[in-house]
Amino acid sequence: MCGSWKQNTAIPADLLSIETLDLLDANVYINIQDILTDTSNEGTEALKKTKDLYKMCMDVDALDKEGIKPIWDYLKKIKGWPLLQQRRRLNCLHSSWQNIHQKVPDIFGDYVLFDIQSAANRHPDAPGMIHIFQPQTVLSSGISFEKQEDLDLINNYKEQIRNVALHFINQKGLSVMEDMEQEINDLVDFELRLAQIKIPLVENADIDQLLNDMPIEGFQMEYNSFGGNHPKAKINWLETIKYVFEPLGIKIKKTDVINPIHMDYLSKLPSVLRKTEPRTVVNYIIWHLIRRMMKYSDTRLTHIIHEFYAKTNLDEMPTIRRKTTCLGHTNLRKAISLEYLNRHFSTNTKTKAEELIDHLIKVAEETIGKISWLDEAGKKNTMEKVSAIKRFVGYPESYTAEAIDDYYKNFKLGSTYLQSMINLYRFQKQKDLSKLQRRSELSSWEDEPTEVGATYSTLTNDITVTAGFLQFPVLVEDVPSVLNYAALGSIVTHEISHSFDMRGCRIDKYGNLVDLWSPEMREIFYEKTKCFVDQFSKFVIQELSVEGRNVKINGKITLSENIADSTGLQIAYNAFKDYLKRTSGTKEVRLKRLESYSPQKLFFMHYAYIFCSNTRPGKAAYCLDPDCHATPEARVRGSIQNHEDFHQVFSCKPDTPMNPSKKCSVLR
Repeated sequence: MCGSWKQNTAIPADLLSIETLDLLDANVYINIQDILTDTSNEGTEALKKTKDLYKMCMDVDALDKEGIKPIWDYLKKIKGWPLLQQRRRLNCLHSSWQNIHQKVPDIFGDYVLFDIQSAANRHPDAPGMIHIFQPQTVLSSGISFEKQEDLDLINNYKEQIRNVALHFINQKGLSVMEDMEQEINDLVDFELRLAQIKIPLVENADIDQLLNDMPIEGFQMEYNSFGGNHPKAKINWLETIKYVFEPLGIKIKKTDVINPIHMDYLSKLPSVLRKTEPRTVVNYIIWHLIRRMMKYSDTRLTHIIHEFYAKTNLDEMPTIRRKTTCLGHTNLRKAISLEYLNRHFSTNTKTKAEELIDHLIKVAEETIGKISWLDEAGKKNTMEKVSAIKRFVGYPESYTAEAIDDYYKNFKLGSTYLQSMINLYRFQKQKDLSKLQRRSELSSWEDEPTEVGATYSTLTNDITVTAGFLQFPVLVEDVPSVLNYAALGSIVTHEISHSFDMRGCRIDKYGNLVDLWSPEMREIFYEKTKCFVDQFSKFVIQELSVEGRNVKINGKITLSENIADSTGLQIAYNAFKDYLKRTSGTKEVRLKRLESYSPQKLFFMHYAYIFCSNTRPGKAAYCLDPDCHATPEARVRGSIQNHEDFHQVFSCKPDTPMNPSKKCSVLR
């Protein structure tokens, strides 16, 4: 299906693999680069700010001249990094990690041991809601000391911390602390313990784990009941949350309802903190603050970052282009998006996509209505939810020059690149936190038009398809409609399928925890999902199957995505058949040089084309967390094997690889 695509598509030096849809990102990056390097003085004031920010990032000479001074100036505000200080000189501020942790948002907006965010409320017409999440960690919960690759990762991580510490020591003329190695070991051990109590994504798939609404005072009592009133573990949640929202003038009360999303992690955090010396916790907090700042510093520190990922992900040191780095860093994306839309996107494309998506949702409803195992109540609830899916296509109508300039009017560039990025991060964090003041915005955009993707949100029941995604081969004007149904159609119906998967069937169209199906219907559904687990667990990952070992897909952690692939493909094909039926008087245009292929064959060929990929041998970009996708080849083969009509279109004999006697489906 991919022809010579693999041979003709080289893997960029800084990537593990490349797929067809990655080329969409590349196109958007090229267009953004043209925008940022355009020397004309045209565009919004916000666009001029982001051009200046890009110039700061590209000025490597200035960054190297500044060295670590910009980072060091911020560290001095919190009395330095204990790892670089002899214990006898330790400032009293470091005797309590709470003092340091409270000051982190003043620098980078986020805490380190947890994250506080605000988002639209699930309940219509209600104010926004505060969520508490578990933190991001470099080390994952799945690390095993019995695996050599995990031990290598830990050692490489320690080396990264050591190299950064030594760079600081050399730049500031400090002496190496006698216990530095032990402190690095303690820091990493602490992160490992945090990682081990984090909720794995496989459990995040359980919607019950994500809805824990309670007042702040009730959450404080819960936290204290797990040992959170111990001096080493104490967190005053009311004061902590107040501190975050104080700059916005938002008054927080102990009776305000919050959602500690990762309650299991938060309940285990006190135990880890009680067993850890405050100095180690402070070392960890400041290290992660430094890691955030390193990306915006001198070339030695950025090289240390790249060196770490090269050792953990690639056989060779990746060639990281500075332009790619600067384009990838957070910029004023709304200003860039507006200019991108003006230059590269048409309202015709938006209209065409909206019409196609409306048709796909209609056919999805009809397909659900024909599911044989689902009772009438289940069909009704599911069809109502699918019908109510909100569609965000292309770009927000509110994007005007005046609106964008007004949005960024309070953002100021700093005297250094690091200060500018911190200003931007804090500015954006406060914009996000301000959602708490507004009524529920369930009909609001979360993605930027220049982001490339199509997503479904379970709690808000909406689909977003960005302008950056609506380009070849996903959607093209003036081509046979079959290509758009095969590409955009199957991608959108994949997302629609998530509205009634393992999570979706537990949530109504408003985001409330209400079962769409009876327990009996859910049991039948779960029985049907076992077929997908068995099917995909047999697929071998060719790129990882080296030196005589066969590495196979994990059918459990890829289950949700595998079901969505097969279900989405069937619904998209149903929609295409419906299109052919409705336009029977119009002859479907054939592709040049492919005139001998019927529209039905072209559908499956183009579907496979969007999954074409090239991966480094032994280094398949295949994650081990849930909600992962299977490898591209397995996604195509699996979903086509399960398709009702593929074997007829291509005349596949019974009991052959692409026409097995056992086909998995939740639609039959």
